[in-house]
Amino acid sequence: MPPVSESLRGREAGHSETPSHAEEARLVQACRRGDEAAFERLVELHLDRVFGLAYRLLQDYGEAEDTAQEVFLNCYRHIGDFRGESRLSTWLYRITTNLVKNRWKRQERRKELKHDSLDAPRSQEDARSLDPPDPAPGPRERAQGGEITQALNAAISSLAPDYQEVVALRFMENLSYDEIAEALGCSIGTVKSRINRARHLLRERIGFLLG
Repeated sequence: MPPVSESLRGREAGHSETPSHAEEARLVQACRRGDEAAFERLVELHLDRVFGLAYRLLQDYGEAEDTAQEVFLNCYRHIGDFRGESRLSTWLYRITTNLVKNRWKRQERRKELKHDSLDAPRSQEDARSLDPPDPAPGPRERAQGGEITQALNAAISSLAPDYQEVVALRFMENLSYDEIAEALGCSIGTVKSRINRARHLLRERIGFLLG
C-alpha cells in the first residue's frame, strides 16, 4: 500500500475537495485493479475528512494520525467490499467511527488501571493536588481567547460516544441524516433521537456560554 503516513505529514489544514460520483467510481475500479496511483488520489481526496473526524472524536493528534493510517489500510485491503451503494466518504466514515470506538475502549481500560493505582493511600499533598480547581470565570471572561470554542469541544468530548459521533458527523462534517445512519449502521430515527439528546445535553452544560 502507498505510504499514507507521508500524506499525513504533508497535509495542509482545510477540507479535502469533493470528488464527483464519476471520478470516485473510476478511482474505486482502478484501486480494485491494484492501481496505486488511483489509491493515492483517493487518499488525497478523503484524508482531511478522515483525519478531521478522528481528531474531533479522539482529541489527540497522534491518535488521530494512527487512526487515519488504519482507515486507509482497511480501505486498501477491503476496497473490493465497497459496493458503491453510498458515497465512498460514507464508507470511510463508518470505518473511522468503528476504529475510534476501539480506541475509546482501550482508553477506558487505561483509565480503569490508572484509577486503581490512585486508590492507594495518598499524602495530604497528593490529595490536595487532586482537589477540583477554583470556580471558572463568568461568561464574559470565557468568551476571551477562544475559550468558548474550548468549552464547546470539552462539552462534546464529555458526551457519551454515541452522541459524540452524531454531533461530529452532523454539525462538523455536514452529513445528512441518511448519510449518518449509513455511516453508523443504525436507523434514521436513532440518528435524530441521538442528535436531539446531544443538543439537550450541550444546552445543559454550556448554554450559559451561548446565551
